[in-house]
Amino acid sequence: MSESEGAYEPMVGDLIALTDPILAEEQQVNKKRETLYAICLINMTTNIRIWRALKSELEGGNLDIIRNVMQPKAALEIVLACISEQSCSTASADMRSRICSSDLNDSQKDAVLSCLVTRECNHQNSVRLIWGPPGTGKNHDILEVAQRLLKNVTESPEYDTYGLGDIVLFGNGERMKIGDRHDLLDVFLDNRVIILYDCLAQSSGWKGMPENKGKEIDGQSSKDKKSKKNLKKVIVQALNENKNKKTQKEMKEKKVEDKEKEIEEGSSQDKKNQGQADDECDNPLTFEEFVQGRFNCISKRLMYCIENLYTHLPTSFVSLELVKKMIKALDSLKSLETLLCAVSVADKGLLEQVFSKKVGSELAQSRKLRVVKNECLNVLRSLPKNFPVPHFEYEWEIKEFCLQNSCLIFCTVSSSAKLHDVMTSLELLVIDEAAQLKECESTIPLQLPGLRHAILIGDERQLPAMVKSKV
Repeated sequence: MSESEGAYEPMVGDLIALTDPILAEEQQVNKKRETLYAICLINMTTNIRIWRALKSELEGGNLDIIRNVMQPKAALEIVLACISEQSCSTASADMRSRICSSDLNDSQKDAVLSCLVTRECNHQNSVRLIWGPPGTGKNHDILEVAQRLLKNVTESPEYDTYGLGDIVLFGNGERMKIGDRHDLLDVFLDNRVIILYDCLAQSSGWKGMPENKGKEIDGQSSKDKKSKKNLKKVIVQALNENKNKKTQKEMKEKKVEDKEKEIEEGSSQDKKNQGQADDECDNPLTFEEFVQGRFNCISKRLMYCIENLYTHLPTSFVSLELVKKMIKALDSLKSLETLLCAVSVADKGLLEQVFSKKVGSELAQSRKLRVVKNECLNVLRSLPKNFPVPHFEYEWEIKEFCLQNSCLIFCTVSSSAKLHDVMTSLELLVIDEAAQLKECESTIPLQLPGLRHAILIGDERQLPAMVKSKV
């Protein structure tokens, strides 16, 4: 890698070759020290995942989809039975009506409807292929569904970003350039984990349910973790004591010098501190300034937690009724903030009157502030003290929680290997640009637990998968 591109940072899975430099005969004679070059040949992560997927039959992998592809059977009667059942479903009829009224052409509508019918089938596992030459609108079929979903979620003025917690995008953030695509941050897993960890922090955030206290983490119980932590503390303490013995004399001498210096400078420092204290006493914060400052600090943190909790928590853990209360709380906080910021130093005693328990003759401004303040407190009290989520100690626990409770996941076929250990059941798999995929690599997502249906989209004229070896 050239200097302009910066130093190479090795990644997990890199296969690196160490080699001697190729030198001319004169250089061979004159060289003074040995020099080795490190060359990154390939990253083995994807290949390792493929190998594990290929031998998953020995490890109890889900081979239902693959068996159906390798041994196709006619199932016309079953499909017709499913269609008959769906014709009585109101939801199915509404779905068909929406697709038929879209701007898709007839071929695209047939493709989407065929996939939807297959998805509703509970009698068999199935694979559907959407094929078409370049430019015939294959991507438009899937984007139509994805865009409708995101549009319904993000453009709802009433519920803001509620619902995005059901959608997860994960992968290598640097390769995906997530930093340049801020519109994806609300569904990007790594970003979601950081935010939820902050919002559910036991010290300053909302609290999760106090459970899993005896849970084993990484094969070790919390008691074992505590024992190791105490052992580490003892070792560090012993090292510090040994170091202190060596420097005890020097420390005593330094303390004597510091004490003498402190006595000499004490009088001048005391005078300076006294002057600062006098200035603070002469110009203390007014009651209005104190209230405004404290409210600004608390409300910012509160609004941050409210907005991010209904954005990033799955809808199964945050009901729509609760979200309405949370949005109402945000509006109340903003209204109270506007009124508090309008209070000036000249309005001396106004806020004292508002926050006083005694209600007497009030000005119109103070009466309005009192009403808004009480409304804000009432709606905040209506919010739960705890959300029905587990108590999280580590970020990886939040990551598993988000994946397990998501309804829609976007990732590459290779990175889908991370779902094998955390997902209990997946219903439908859609692989776009399937013709660019190596057959062996497709076995990774096709064996996801619980998977019943798969849709492959592509054509044979797409760029083929890159294979380094011709063997």
